[in-house]
Amino acid sequence: DVDFLSGEDLRKLIEKNCPAVAIDIDGFTDWGLRNIIGYLLCDQFDVNGALLCKKGTKSSVQQIYLDFCKKRKSISLRELKEISEKTGTAIVWKVVMHEMIRVSKSDFMRKDQIVFNIETTDMILDSICGTRSYIPIHEIGMFLQFPGIGIPWNGFVLESYLMNFSKRFQLLQAGIAEGGYYGVMVRKGSEYQSYQDVVIDALAHSNEWEDEKTALAWIVQNGYQARKRWSGFDKILKEVALRRMQKKDEKE
Repeated sequence: DVDFLSGEDLRKLIEKNCPAVAIDIDGFTDWGLRNIIGYLLCDQFDVNGALLCKKGTKSSVQQIYLDFCKKRKSISLRELKEISEKTGTAIVWKVVMHEMIRVSKSDFMRKDQIVFNIETTDMILDSICGTRSYIPIHEIGMFLQFPGIGIPWNGFVLESYLMNFSKRFQLLQAGIAEGGYYGVMVRKGSEYQSYQDVVIDALAHSNEWEDEKTALAWIVQNGYQARKRWSGFDKILKEVALRRMQKKDEKE
């Protein structure tokens, strides 16, 4: 069904069809079992990393997620987690979000199943953003004025829309969060071309934090990202200090 088998899959197949063999290989690791099967059946299968694949498919984890999404009109977070567990890797969100529209915390629909009125939607977003160059998507909560798309609008749908459809705006974020939607809607062509640029500017204009801990808490509280962790965040705060000095000099 998904064009690959994991070590766990192989073990279950052997336990079901060859119980005597299952007893003999009970102490084998999944890696060892997969490599042995791959060697014995090398004319039929290829071992690619953590996976046993059909001969000649050269499947990668990214390709597995891509094929899985393309073959289905809808998928669930539970199914993505199952693939993650079988492959021994994290969910490849970049592939999933390029092929699917996230319609809730746990459900996704293939992009061709939903048709957006891009011009009208962008006009509404432009009105919401006003004179600002960016706005956290958590601040956008009134979706009754948005044109119908056959399903209810919500923050997850907006996240997917900004990632794949909008002509006027882009989504900048630290990454896809399994449990929610985070990030910033930014005008295309603005001076802010990276998530880091936006965060530096936002912190420079805020007086609601005092140190690294409270700055990270402020970022999370305002919907920029899900986690209060950022490697090298001290460098970000140095850039924030420089930005504040520039603002002060401009006023003087």
